[in-house]
Amino acid sequence: MVGYDSLGRWQFILRERWSLYLDGGCGVAYFTSTVPRAGARLNFTPQIGFGGTVRIDDRLRLMAGVRWFHVSNGQTADSNPGVDMIAGYLGLTMPF
Repeated sequence: MVGYDSLGRWQFILRERWSLYLDGGCGVAYFTSTVPRAGARLNFTPQIGFGGTVRIDDRLRLMAGVRWFHVSNGQTADSNPGVDMIAGYLGLTMPF
């Protein structure tokens, strides 16, 4: 699979030690086989979610969130069976 997503983030609460945000965007993905089985190889990937960060030290924040994720070909093929998922994530962010 090869893909590209562009996401935007709005931090609706931003404090010195923590923040809460909404994010979302869309992208495209090319799979080596059809996704789902009766779908297509080239698909669109809209997503939206929310999360938060907590400061660990001056240069490191813990980030966690949940996102709704959709995969479908957007009616660009004969069949368009989409797949909806809920994805959780956990990571570290560092400014550079």
